[in-house]
Amino acid sequence: MVRLAFNKAVRHVSVSCFESEWEAISKMGLTPPTKMVFRLSMAIWLFALLLYILGVFNAFGGGFAGVAIFCYWLAMISWAVLAAGVALKGV
Repeated sequence: MVRLAFNKAVRHVSVSCFESEWEAISKMGLTPPTKMVFRLSMAIWLFALLLYILGVFNAFGGGFAGVAIFCYWLAMISWAVLAAGVALKGV
């Protein structure tokens, strides 16, 4: 009986803590500079993806390896821009 009451109490506390934490996270919005950094990062990533897909279908006259390497580094730049935006948020 005591164990059941304890389990209910722990479950209630953990759910209520999760709900309050979830509410805090959902209320946290992106600031305008962070939105712009996110959009820039996504645009670079989409450009890299588009180039990679065009490279797969050999839309460029050259070899696929050069395009794939370029797309890889473009995607890494996109990730670095996104990481910098997250690291500098609020600065």
